Amino acid sequence: MSISASLEFRVAVAFLAFGWMPAVAEGQATAATAASGKTVRIVTRTSGGAEVWAEVKQKRLDGEVSDVSYIRHVKGLAEIYAPSCDATLYFNAYTTKLGVNNPEGERWLPCAQPEVTFSDFELMTATILYRDKRFSDPATWQKAFGGVVTDSTLPDQLAEAFANKEYGRVAIISTELKEQFRTAGKVEEAGFFYGIAIDAGARGAVAKLDLPISDETLETFAYFDDRPELTTEAKGWLGDYQIKDLGVSAGAQNLGKLDWKTMRSLQGGDSANVELYKVPDGAIANFDPDVFINRKPVM
Repeated sequence: MSISASLEFRVAVAFLAFGWMPAVAEGQATAATAASGKTVRIVTRTSGGAEVWAEVKQKRLDGEVSDVSYIRHVKGLAEIYAPSCDATLYFNAYTTKLGVNNPEGERWLPCAQPEVTFSDFELMTATILYRDKRFSDPATWQKAFGGVVTDSTLPDQLAEAFANKEYGRVAIISTELKEQFRTAGKVEEAGFFYGIAIDAGARGAVAKLDLPISDETLETFAYFDDRPELTTEAKGWLGDYQIKDLGVSAGAQNLGKLDWKTMRSLQGGDSANVELYKVPDGAIANFDPDVFINRKPVM
């Protein structure tokens, strides 16, 4: 499977249950392996042991990068056919999933049996998401929308809300965009904005409660089954704010969940105008979250 095909966004999930992908040339590869080749297991996971869906490329010393023949390809494991497995054959594993970052630098490992393990993938977290100021730059948002947004209102609104830490406005804008992308069938992009929305909600609650937590180290969400969800701690902050400031009952079913009342009550939420947050069809089709995160494999 080519990188471009993988980036075609790439499966439905509710942000993002990326499921099983079909094996490539399964019968042919299995027969060839039995006849003369070798089976090599490529294991892909995070340093914490979480399985990661990854693609695999191969190359010989001083040779060109090429595709592999998959015998079996599932989350966390690719069984491949290698005509020979020696010190001249190298593999590279990389992910195109939005919830996972590829490590920096060259990552070619020599062939070895029974398996080659890549265990340095990094799950997306809020700290990674906000490690720089790109979210506060209108030009970066323009680039993310494929450069086809002629009206600068939406990029300007997004950048301004991030720059001013108007968490309510960020959450409302992101929620509106999530719905537009989801309706258009762009599930991964919808999840990207969902992650931003819930993060903004938790950050807004922390600020309202005046908790002594650094904005740079605040972790609000984690990925569960490839979908960003608030951590238990972040749900607690949001729930505490809802009880203390919004009068929500401690036993309410929506406690700790980001709803419209909560978003409106947070910083900048009362001034958010949903009519301004419409994305043109061309921008939806061309939106590229990779402008903000590291998913590009190093070859």
